[in-house]
Formats: sequence, C-alpha cells, structure tokens
Amino acid sequence: MNRIIKIQIFTMLILLTSCGTGADSGQGFTEASVHEGGGYIEFRNIRHDFGTVRHGEQLVHTFRYRNTGDAPLVIHSASADCGCTVPEFDGRPLGPGEEGSLRVVFDTRGFRGRQVKTINLFTNADNALVTLALRAMIE
Repeated sequence: MNRIIKIQIFTMLILLTSCGTGADSGQGFTEASVHEGGGYIEFRNIRHDFGTVRHGEQLVHTFRYRNTGDAPLVIHSASADCGCTVPEFDGRPLGPGEEGSLRVVFDTRGFRGRQVKTINLFTNADNALVTLALRAMIE
C-alpha cells in the first residue's frame, strides 16, 4: 500500500473517532534536532489545554513550529475533526531553520463537558502527517 493511501486511511480513522469527547493522542514536547534528506516539521508542543471555559466562547491558540530539516517545508493542508475548529496557516514554504505558526479557533457553542479537538497537518516533510490537539472543559 503506498504512503498516500496509508495517510488517507489513518486520517479517516482519526476523523471518525475524534469528534466530541475522548482522549488526546499528543506526545508532549519534541526535542530539537536536525533531520537530513528533506523538510521536517517540529512543534514546541503538539497539544494545548485551555482548562475550564464558559460555553459559547471562541478559543484561540497558536501552535508554533520550525523546519528542522535541510529542505523547504510546505504545509499542503490543515483539517480539523469537525467544523467547530478552524485552522489557519499562510502556506508559504519555510526554509531550513525557519519558524512558522498555525492559528486555530475553536467555537465552543453547542459543546459541554470535556472536549478534545484534533487538527491534522499534511506536509511535504519526512513526517508528512502531524496531529495536534486542543483540550477544554466547557461549563
């Protein structure tokens, strides 16, 4: 099975199982290193917890990342697990060592209790698929 089909299957599984409440799949902080042979996207943190918030708030978080590879990095797409979460990025290529950001807005209207929202990034990097997570307890 080629790599693109595997990524598509993996994405479908995440989308089918992650809308609403659930456990997050984050891995915490990544270590800074240099990856040879292509672009490589590395995040300071792949998950963010807003804590307890009021129902109806629009929550905003900016994920920061860096290209630790030795070739340009391009984010092809960013998709959230449901329409309540909107990722925004500029799509410009990042050279080796450059930093970028991904702004995510989560609209809490219609949600109560513990929520985990995931965002999947598809890039040209060696680690082509990266999953980010937002968490909140909505009163």
